[in-house]
Amino acid sequence: MRTELHVPSDLKFLTIVENWLLGSLESELGNEVDWPRQANRLRLVLVEAYSNVVRHAHRDQPNLPVLIRLE
Repeated sequence: MRTELHVPSDLKFLTIVENWLLGSLESELGNEVDWPRQANRLRLVLVEAYSNVVRHAHRDQPNLPVLIRLE
């Protein structure tokens, strides 16, 4: 699997990023993963990583793009 998502550097897009990530992983991995258990862990990692990019790397500049890639 290779998929990408381009979003602005804005926390308002967190739900879009979350839905894309979980949907992509569930589509690729299917029943190999206990989704009810693992989804919360993945959400925590995603929120931490995305918010760090927005707040620290881009310093709250929503005009900067964020590229997220799964391979």
